Amino acid sequence: MLHLAAPAPSAPPQPWQASGGARVWTLDVPVDGDLEPTPDVAAPYPALVNVATVGGYELLVDLETAPGVLSLMGPGGRDAAVSVAVELATNTWSDGVQVTLVGFGDDLAGLAPAAITTVARLDEVLPGLRAEANDARSALRALGVDGVLSGRLARGAARRLPRVLVLSGPPSAEDAAVLADLVRGGRTPFAVVVVGATASSTWHFTVGATGQIDLGVFGVSGVARTLSPREYGPVLELLRAADDDRVAAAAEVATLSPRGALEGPDPTPTPGVSTDGPPAPWALLPALAGVPVELAQPAPAVASVRLLGPVLVVAPGPLDEAARALLTEVVIAAALHRDGLHEAVLRSLVWPRGVQDEVVAATLGQVQVWLGTDALGVPRLRRAQDGRYRLSDEVHCDVDALRTAAARARGDSELAVLQAGLAMVDGEAFSATPAGRYRWLVYPSTAAQTRVVVTAVARRAAALSAGAGDPASAVIAVRLGIAAVPAAEALWRDLLRLTPPPEAPALANELYRVLAGLGARPEPATDALVQQLVPGYEMDTAQRRGARSA
Repeated sequence: MLHLAAPAPSAPPQPWQASGGARVWTLDVPVDGDLEPTPDVAAPYPALVNVATVGGYELLVDLETAPGVLSLMGPGGRDAAVSVAVELATNTWSDGVQVTLVGFGDDLAGLAPAAITTVARLDEVLPGLRAEANDARSALRALGVDGVLSGRLARGAARRLPRVLVLSGPPSAEDAAVLADLVRGGRTPFAVVVVGATASSTWHFTVGATGQIDLGVFGVSGVARTLSPREYGPVLELLRAADDDRVAAAAEVATLSPRGALEGPDPTPTPGVSTDGPPAPWALLPALAGVPVELAQPAPAVASVRLLGPVLVVAPGPLDEAARALLTEVVIAAALHRDGLHEAVLRSLVWPRGVQDEVVAATLGQVQVWLGTDALGVPRLRRAQDGRYRLSDEVHCDVDALRTAAARARGDSELAVLQAGLAMVDGEAFSATPAGRYRWLVYPSTAAQTRVVVTAVARRAAALSAGAGDPASAVIAVRLGIAAVPAAEALWRDLLRLTPPPEAPALANELYRVLAGLGARPEPATDALVQQLVPGYEMDTAQRRGARSA
């Protein structure tokens, strides 16, 4: 149940229901599970943040509605401000909120690198904030709406997400006037939080040394939500250690050949993919010029699984569109377990909250009808004598073909085979999965190894092309690798080296925007190369933020 400080100007977004004169919103959550997220619906109140516990209830304040600057005063003000910033950068309903911390130091950005920007002085960001304010007003006019909330409910590409500016101390009188102008006029896509008192503040919350908070104009007191250095320090240390491990792993991946990537530590065996003998039919490559006949696929597959881009299953049988998402997930789970998928494992992957036996049986029956049967009448998804479900070799999978390319590319046909494998890339690998599904996809080693193999294949193909005096094909190979694995910084560095110097700054901006959108901190080798190729380069933080909020 949500109690509003004032009646909402419009009906609440579904599935909320209004009551109590439009000042109370209620939400009925199904008893048997959580509500499924709806990614194509904008969060109407992304700057809603938990500031205190009052009488056993969590008190949330919508920072966008503040009629001016919010001051967090008292000895606990800084810790409360940090809590506000971190929550806005990490909670599920913030929907892309960007937080700019002024004067807090660089460490806090490590808590959420994609959402938190740290600067030393306010003048580093104030001109950009003015420009953003003008853009926000123009965006509302373009949408033909009269307010930020209406703009979000319009769900257009021009909708604005909030920027929350958090200052570690009061600004100068001149800067305070500018900040007050940014947040004037009711709901705006900007909010300003200041540690300490300032003349432009309209909301004053006082936080005591023991954590008590007085919310001033609201007439409410409670226990403040705070985050102290003692609490977030160990988390930062863990994140730094994880980041160091990531950089070390990336450096190791950057040295792998395609076959080395395929034969990495503890590889998942894939039937038909070997360096000796003919591959199984489902592992064949597209019939492209230069690809050996024994690797070329002579005709379209009867059924196919595509994972080197948006996940997709193409099959000949009838399909109830309402069941497509579920059936696709079952087929993809089987495709990533070519050695067989036990029903118990399938249940844990696709129905982690549990499911009735008849639902599993009915779903598997639908999958078998959809995939059809082979010439002998055997279902293309069958249950073997060992109780495991296996896909027929007639169900081709692009990941298997890529692995074949990595294993068998050699000699005079090496480049052609690698290019044939890359030709199957159609976007970011394992992407476009429906909300609430495929949570298991982060665990199978096959998915992680596929990204490593794509990176190695793309880098080797680019190196061969460049060595043959064909830089255009080298760029194509690297771009295909980046399309499939946008976080592969080794590929970005290769692309930087292949890029003419005049185009390097724009490519660096693109690189940092993509990494920021993925929540990835650039590897030191990437930063060093950018500085080498573009001396004096400064990261375009405005463009990085725009990529996240678009």
